[in-house]
Amino acid sequence: MSDQNKLNAEHLHTMQEHVLFSKLPEPVLQRLHAKGHTESFAEGDALINQGEFNYFLFLIVSGAVSVVTDSEKVALLQQGDVVGEISTSGLSSPVADVIAKEGVQVLAFPIDEISEIAFEHEAFADTLRHIGMHRIEPENY
Repeated sequence: MSDQNKLNAEHLHTMQEHVLFSKLPEPVLQRLHAKGHTESFAEGDALINQGEFNYFLFLIVSGAVSVVTDSEKVALLQQGDVVGEISTSGLSSPVADVIAKEGVQVLAFPIDEISEIAFEHEAFADTLRHIGMHRIEPENY
């Protein structure tokens, strides 16, 4: 994992265009943007470990990650996908390892901020849960 940097205007635009964040009121989006940061992961680095506490919701801005459950690769996620939605939505602790398949850059948002926004904005919470439920259905892998 490399340095963390504050989010910039381009990152805000990326958030505004993403289905999860697009319906948030601008002040809330700005608040989340201010709390987020970028992170870079090298090939083989773990973003999330199965069964361990996850501190962030990640939005992949470049690269790809493998989702691995019990040593079996179940999905490949890439630019535009969110990772950590299952644990941040309260559905479960992380059900998979998320491993950088190549160099990956993400926008990282603290779980406590995501939880607070989900509590305040039902549509955001519903979209977050929908993404998580879609991912844990076996036929989607």
